[in-house]
Amino acid sequence: IKVDSGNPVYDSRDNCNAIIETKSNTLIAGCPTTTIPNSVTSIGNGAFYECSSLTSITIPSSVTSIGESAFFRCKNLTSITIPSSVNSIGWEAFDGCSSLTSINIPSSVTSIGEEAFYNCKSLTSITLPKHITNIGKLGIPEGARIIRR
Repeated sequence: IKVDSGNPVYDSRDNCNAIIETKSNTLIAGCPTTTIPNSVTSIGNGAFYECSSLTSITIPSSVTSIGESAFFRCKNLTSITIPSSVNSIGWEAFDGCSSLTSINIPSSVTSIGEEAFYNCKSLTSITLPKHITNIGKLGIPEGARIIRR
């Protein structure tokens, strides 16, 4: 993915293979080969929507929020590292990530939207911080361990 250098609204800085809204530093569209630049501050709503060939992604410490349905139905996503800079995870952010087996939510996260992990059929454990102030119905599979720290 490459945005024309003359585009006043969007860019694809650092050869990241994604579309970034320049003014807000929000990644709005990515693909399996996207490398999220350190200047990105949020993963936008639906940024990796149904990106079924995405298997792993590293989110840089510049990111503070993961938008609604950001990784919706990324069915082959097996691992994701959420940095301690993230404070919110949107509604259905990881819905349908059926290959995700465990996830560690950093203590910086204070808000997790409804059904953030719905249809994550392989999820066996999720680690949550004790001080989350806003948490919706996570939608995790029956039998998955919830660890509070």
